[in-house]
Amino acid sequence: MFDLSSFSDNKLRYWTAVLTTILSLLGLLVLLSSSIGKEADMHRSLAPAFTQLVAWILGISAMFTLGSCGSIARVRRLLIWPLTIFTIVLLIWAGWFSEAINNVHRWISFRSISFQPSELGKLALIFLWAEYLSRHSSKVVKLSDFSSRFRKRKSEHAETKLSLVNFLLDLLNGIVIFFKLFWVPLIVTVIFVGLFERGSDLGTTVLMSAVIFCMVFMVGFSRKVLLTIMTCAFLIVLYTVLSLDAVNISQLHPEEMQNHYRKERMIGWRHTDYDPKGVNYQIRNALAAISSGGLFGVGIPHSRSRYNFIPEMHCDFIYSIYSEEMGLLGVLGLFCLFFAFGVFGLTIANRSKNEFLSLAAFGITTQIICQLLYNISVVTGLMPNKGLPLPFFSHGGSSLMMSFISVGLLLNIIHHSESAEKHIEEKQVKKKGPTVAVTSDSSYEKHESISGDDSGDAWEASAAPVENTSSYNALPKPIISCSIMSSEDLRMLRRSGKAGK
Repeated sequence: MFDLSSFSDNKLRYWTAVLTTILSLLGLLVLLSSSIGKEADMHRSLAPAFTQLVAWILGISAMFTLGSCGSIARVRRLLIWPLTIFTIVLLIWAGWFSEAINNVHRWISFRSISFQPSELGKLALIFLWAEYLSRHSSKVVKLSDFSSRFRKRKSEHAETKLSLVNFLLDLLNGIVIFFKLFWVPLIVTVIFVGLFERGSDLGTTVLMSAVIFCMVFMVGFSRKVLLTIMTCAFLIVLYTVLSLDAVNISQLHPEEMQNHYRKERMIGWRHTDYDPKGVNYQIRNALAAISSGGLFGVGIPHSRSRYNFIPEMHCDFIYSIYSEEMGLLGVLGLFCLFFAFGVFGLTIANRSKNEFLSLAAFGITTQIICQLLYNISVVTGLMPNKGLPLPFFSHGGSSLMMSFISVGLLLNIIHHSESAEKHIEEKQVKKKGPTVAVTSDSSYEKHESISGDDSGDAWEASAAPVENTSSYNALPKPIISCSIMSSEDLRMLRRSGKAGK
């Protein structure tokens, strides 16, 4: 349906950059629209749009710079661990030594500039897992089966029993091999999760867990193990959701759960009529804004929700402002743009000849698309409220710049994938050997280029029409450049009996 085989690597690189620029400019426009009129002071009202514009300029410059520099595969071993350690240091600084913003420790602030290290942590985890998965991919694809010796039994009753035994043995075997191969990235991931938790950033933990799961799945890890993990996770989530029905909502008050805001958000998500002026105030107004957009939207900048009806609307809930102003058609257009971005990103991952770069491109694309789906699911009430920004749209210089850097890495991967293909083609041309041009004695205008491997057959074919002619001049004469004549071609010509003449 979406065949990009006709797209050259250069064209794919070009359109990925154009698509990213369009998305980011559209995000700037919507953010500017949501900022106008938010406060009485125009300068304070436009401050988020101005800071986002500065981050946009820095980010798009970084994207094009990364896209045209040397291949990251050459410096990956010098990049991964320093980046991981540096991110851990920043997360420790943000969690214990920085000032709290909105009662959470997620940002490192320096005067008017703030940075969120968890955004850098996403990229560090993707690189780390891509390195170890590419290093051990041959061991992951084919797991040893401890139970194969039992499959020769013919009894149906025995086979029924042993099928469960085989499954449990395969499951145990897969888990043991997984921990044996990937204990280093697993420990680092646990450290990151603990540091994310220090900043009450459960959304990043859930997002990166999904991304790592997809990367492991793409390498070819045992489906039985992965499906079992998915089933267990689904049962835990289902139990948590169903247990909320046992809660007597009429006896709950926001003051009672002041220190349990996550449970409060879960209850508010499960029961939309609970605390409409508290935990559900943001969701209810966001849904009202989306529904008021209609088919064509109210237009930019005519959103009524920008007058502080939705708290922090320019951050995680900017999708509601976009839906109100652009309508259903604008939402469909946004989905088409991100869908095209996902297709381009997966195509880049598929075309890369380096397994590390392929996994890194897949992880980056999956992270951006999963973050998009999670943010829209939160705004529309399909998932509990947890702060994850909408890529290229939500206010936040850290998120925007890291999104640009991620796309710049995609451009770098496809740029050097094209260079690698050209290098391979040049090697293949060199292996084919020299060429021999055959022409007639009367004219040198028509030349037939023949590879060195087929020169003897071509000579016989050209000499066949005049094989019985006594005149030597009637035979076709080869034009052979001594500088490119190989010994193998000379032996083949001599073997055919024509080289002596």
